[in-house]
This record gives sequence, structure tokens and C-alpha cells, in this order.
Amino acid sequence: MDTPKNKYLSLFDAGTPLPTESLLMAGIASNQKGYRLVWQINSLPGIHLQRIDDLFYRHKKGEDIYIQCFEFTDEEYGYTYRVVGNRTSNNILIQEHKNTDYFLLVKGGLEENSWVKLLADMKKLTFALAVYAIDFNKLKNKDVLYF
Repeated sequence: MDTPKNKYLSLFDAGTPLPTESLLMAGIASNQKGYRLVWQINSLPGIHLQRIDDLFYRHKKGEDIYIQCFEFTDEEYGYTYRVVGNRTSNNILIQEHKNTDYFLLVKGGLEENSWVKLLADMKKLTFALAVYAIDFNKLKNKDVLYF
């Protein structure tokens, strides 16, 4: 499989450091495949995630990892929602969250009350066993996450 050069170490756009002041991140534990979880997330108002190309990451052991990814950009408000898998069959993207199956990243300055409501709504989804906010600035290996 060819390595997609423009996706190297990329969760949004390669090479640009994450604007942490406009990035919100949540962890999701789920026993479902990504497409089933996303199908249920899409039942929430205003979110229409779609599968995009897998994201490429080169593990420190030299292995090429392709991460499942879904994305939706709300053109009206300028928010980009992305659901990213945390694990493949034998690797984990963010080691300090090894019990987390997926991450929800929202860029674009979503207001705090909207973020809290989104997390509360996601906690009600049957395919989301646990949903919790993550402080991006405290991640040890956030270097794998770029916009």
C-alpha cells in the first residue's frame, strides 16, 4: 500500500501545529465498529460525519499504521468534527488512553455550553459506553496530532 504523503502524521492538515485554544477533544469507549458508532453519532442534530481516507501514522517502531477516520465540517459555523480510531489490530495511536477506542476532535472554537451538551448527548448513545473530555494540552504524545 502506498504511503499517502499528504497524510503523514496528520489528523487535519499535515505540518501545522494544533491550535489548542480552538481544539476540543473527547475520548469514546465503544464495543462497536467505527461506522456503527458514527451512524449513531449522526443521529445527533447538526452532525453528519462521513468516512474519509484512513490517516497514516508511522509508529516509533517503524510500522505504518492506518487510522480509521470520519469527518464533518459545519460550513455555517466553521466547526470541523472528526472521529478518529485509537487502535488498529496491534497498535494504539495515543498510548496514555489505551482504553479509549475513538477520539472526537472538534476544531473551530465551539462554545463551552455547546461542547458540554454534545458530550452529554453522546453519553446517551447506546454504542458509546463511555464519553469523557480530554485536555489536549496534557497529552504526552500529542505530536501525532496535527491540523
